[in-house]
Amino acid sequence: MKDKLIKTTCDLIKFRTEPDNISAKNSILDHIKYLFQDQPVFIKEFSSNQQPSLLITFEDTLHPQVLLYSHLDVVPAPETEYNPQVKDGKIYGRGSGDMKSAAAVIFHLFQSYIDSKKKPSIGLIFTCDEEVGGFNGTKHILQENVSCELCIMPDSSKGTDTIITNQKGVAATKIWAHGKSAHGSRPHLGINAIEKVTKDLVKIRKLFPKKQKANTKTTLTIGTIKGGEQTNQIPGYAEATLDIRFEDQKSFYKIFNKIKKITDHNAEVELSAPPYTCDLKNKLVKDYFKSQQKILNKTIKFEKESGCSDARFFSEKNMPVIVTGIDKANSHSIDESCSIDDMINFYNILKDFTDNYVDIIS
Repeated sequence: MKDKLIKTTCDLIKFRTEPDNISAKNSILDHIKYLFQDQPVFIKEFSSNQQPSLLITFEDTLHPQVLLYSHLDVVPAPETEYNPQVKDGKIYGRGSGDMKSAAAVIFHLFQSYIDSKKKPSIGLIFTCDEEVGGFNGTKHILQENVSCELCIMPDSSKGTDTIITNQKGVAATKIWAHGKSAHGSRPHLGINAIEKVTKDLVKIRKLFPKKQKANTKTTLTIGTIKGGEQTNQIPGYAEATLDIRFEDQKSFYKIFNKIKKITDHNAEVELSAPPYTCDLKNKLVKDYFKSQQKILNKTIKFEKESGCSDARFFSEKNMPVIVTGIDKANSHSIDESCSIDDMINFYNILKDFTDNYVDIIS
């Protein structure tokens, strides 16, 4: 199995599935469909705004008991990063950790049941837009009535010995101000919109802790400031964008109402996603935890993450999700890598879980 996992991961890395490369995204899904050619599976294709996705199941259904998830898109990288390397127990290349190694694992887990008379009620989801929000991939698929009793999403920055219990919600928020344009030599005749926005930003920043840490419940990043057309012209309009992360919706709305007051209601949420929470009391979640303990024979860690993932779309639909991962390094960076041993760990955990706890469909 080790050699198969390595080869499949390396093959997937070679596809340059960057945000705007629709051709590569279609090609990587065509590659996956080819690997299932003439096999007794059902493949359903989805597309939203040219972003393709796949659902693969053993039966003709949109509702397998367990969905195994992987996104196949990556952030941009130099050409050399698409030439995978295997050394020192790791696979190097863009997307190796985030998350084409996981795609290889769930593919081979699914393949292990192809010739079985009794197959588990599982499905594979492959999407291609997680790095830009997941709205045309996972969200679209769930809007098309796909559902499950549990989704397993190995998209964490942690390894197989960890379950992520919480991820923050996110609100991309814009504020703006209108002023009055005038010649730069006559500031007394104008009202500088940039100055208005920056004054508001100073007040908004004071709504958040002075020192923001990993465990800060609600955080702010000022992402962009835009305004003005020429150096010798007083800007009549300016805007700024804010990245706000929060553990619960109530705390965000409380802060957002204060932001609207500061800006005279010149504020709006352009993009938002709710927090994710793992239901640790769910039976299937408990069963997966048992498989983790059995295979790894070590204490399983329960941690929070400040980032967000496509898990939030399942949470919106009240579908339980396990966010875990394969040990990785340098995601979104040069020399991104994943641990081959942890890929094998993940495969063995999934195999034990699907063998012992997932419903049989035949």
